Amino acid sequence: MSEISQASLPHQPQEQRQSHTHTRISPYGWVMLVMLFVLGAINFADKAVLGLAAIPIIKELHLSPAQYGVVSGSLFWLFSLSSVLVTSWADVVERRKSWRCLRQPGP
Repeated sequence: MSEISQASLPHQPQEQRQSHTHTRISPYGWVMLVMLFVLGAINFADKAVLGLAAIPIIKELHLSPAQYGVVSGSLFWLFSLSSVLVTSWADVVERRKSWRCLRQPGP
């Protein structure tokens, strides 16, 4: 590897070397950001509701706290695994095909 000495670099003041570029976000980009925020909030609320409903679920299904921990933990693991699998599948499949598959009504 060849090393470049400071003397061989063009002399410019520090202020000129740092160019500030402004990135503009398109309206489509703002829609995507809002959708990601809303879906993240729904995702958080979904997990919070599971914790808030723990006592009634335990009483109704006659579960011990350890059993409820296994059930709720498995739901979190299933969610994590499915999110990885669905995102990798969506990367492979065309966007329109994946939307068509997800929007198909059930039987």
